[in-house]
Amino acid sequence: MSDYREVLQNPRVAFKQIELQNATVKQTPLGLPSLVSGGFALTACLTTHNSSRWAIRCFHKKVPDLQERYKHISHFLNNINDDLFVKFEYLTDGINVRNSSYPIVKMAWVDGQSLSEYVEDNLSKPEVLIELTEQIKLISSKLRKFQAAHGDLQHGNILVRNNGRLTLIDYDGMYVPGMPYKQSNEIGHVAFQHRERDNLFFNDKIDNFSIITLYLSLFCLAHSNSKQIWQKYHTGENLIFSRKDYQDPSNSPLFSELQKNYKLAPFITKFKNICCNRIQDVPLLDDFLSNKIVLPRAQQPIQFNPLSSAVGVEEQFKVFSARKTLELVEQEGEKITVIGTIDSVVKINHCDIVFINFGNWKYPVANINQKEYKPFKVVIFSQGLSNLAKSKSLDLNELKKLEGRQFKITGLLECYQDKNGYYIPQIILEDAYQLIETSQVSINSLISVVDFKHPSTTVSPPTQTSSVTPRTKPTPPNSSSSKSNKPLPPKPAPPPQQPSSVPSQYRTYSVSTNNPNSIPTNNPSSKNTASTSAQNNNQPPTSVNKSFNTTKNITSTTSSSSKQQSDECFVVTATFGTPYAQEVFKYRHFRDTWLRQKYFGRILIHIYYYIGPLLAKLVTKSPALKKIMSLILGELAKFLPEID
Repeated sequence: MSDYREVLQNPRVAFKQIELQNATVKQTPLGLPSLVSGGFALTACLTTHNSSRWAIRCFHKKVPDLQERYKHISHFLNNINDDLFVKFEYLTDGINVRNSSYPIVKMAWVDGQSLSEYVEDNLSKPEVLIELTEQIKLISSKLRKFQAAHGDLQHGNILVRNNGRLTLIDYDGMYVPGMPYKQSNEIGHVAFQHRERDNLFFNDKIDNFSIITLYLSLFCLAHSNSKQIWQKYHTGENLIFSRKDYQDPSNSPLFSELQKNYKLAPFITKFKNICCNRIQDVPLLDDFLSNKIVLPRAQQPIQFNPLSSAVGVEEQFKVFSARKTLELVEQEGEKITVIGTIDSVVKINHCDIVFINFGNWKYPVANINQKEYKPFKVVIFSQGLSNLAKSKSLDLNELKKLEGRQFKITGLLECYQDKNGYYIPQIILEDAYQLIETSQVSINSLISVVDFKHPSTTVSPPTQTSSVTPRTKPTPPNSSSSKSNKPLPPKPAPPPQQPSSVPSQYRTYSVSTNNPNSIPTNNPSSKNTASTSAQNNNQPPTSVNKSFNTTKNITSTTSSSSKQQSDECFVVTATFGTPYAQEVFKYRHFRDTWLRQKYFGRILIHIYYYIGPLLAKLVTKSPALKKIMSLILGELAKFLPEID
């Protein structure tokens, strides 16, 4: 991503086409190219000298057969001549990055809103919502006529033009007649896909479930208390239905609520039946509306994978803790979800920019490859502030009240270098629904799933029996994480950021975590290097410290790098203002080499990590208390054993 952002600052050097060489790139208020993340690509907006605007999609992942797929898609779309689609060019050598050429897709820019934005603006106008349902019917009819399918029909890939007409964008996963492929290269957004959708189901029927979901969402909003339904069930990653509803229709609060409406009840009953049957049996929208379908008797709801609880089953993107800076840095250029506790909300006085910090923004928390990183933050520009005020009634004063509460944010992870040379992993908030308050229970549930391991992208073929067998949720192919220290991949994936390797002698630090148990060090000769190296390579450490939930579970161990544990001495770090202070290292050394080896010492550690964050916050906010603590802890440190 950094490489793309760098070359896009100079279009004359970046592009082969003369038209694009003379274009200007849309920028953020920080003066950097504005990039939007998609399944396989980053999209930039370019305006040419004659005021033509183009969406330039730069691929950041290797996608099998992408060039050949786009040849089929391009030939198909350029021959049907329908304004439902945008004309585009697939340019094999479209952009130059570090003296190598990579492909891009050049698409006409569409002025308008995403479907979800348009719906939210018109919730009080049922006639507008009914008109949208008619357009969804038209999309279904056209795709059936063309014997084609989009592959990822969802609120973000449907734009409402200024004239109110719908247009489809992002054609990476399209199925068109004549394609020689038996598998898709993506499975679409989980909030709009049948529970059995996987890569092996790839034909002109892959949009059937998505189209019914879109139509029914709009129809239900038009014939109910739309604002109430929207407020309760819209998350930003859906319209109103979610994957949890499809997984267990009988226990869905939304289905139960909608079935109380006599106008909606017949449709909801049929939709629940579709959710409980095979994906091959999902009918066309016209057949769904005209009662021409006869489905088998509904099967039992699919069972949740115990590792992906009801909380985690809806997550479209990989989830990461805001505290784990090393893991966040490795996700640069990926669309991910980050969860954690808000430490502070800061407004830049001379401009409309707000920073939501998930840690103490004044101090670095990690040293990776001789680069110092500050804690993760959310950046909100003026448009994002307007959207928060409109959708959630959150102005600056209300945002300040979010400090100390748990939130998750979904978006494109970037690493920004500030004027002092520090690197900051961040997500720019544009949609108010990117930021969602959550609970500690939800955070623990999601992190437990993530820390065990993300599900494999390999999916099993559908069973051929009539019953629905339990299936684990596959991770979408567009959610694979980038690895550090990779060689240049073959086209069409762009080169990775350089440098991206993380030496084992560097560790990440965090200012706010509840389970610190490992010794951070930037010393290559540290005894903990082997454990750190295992963590950096996503391998389990040789010895893992178990749960502290009960005294029976307190387990002695010499290792300190469990994936669910970190490095903090909260109070000492807050007192001396940096995790690199010698006193911090001495207290960690004492904790891990003496306290952790004793039964009562482990109990004291367990208690400390409940009260430590609160004490650290008090010390940080009180200069007088910090001075007193520095004198006390400094003197006590003299009596601690020296680090070998």
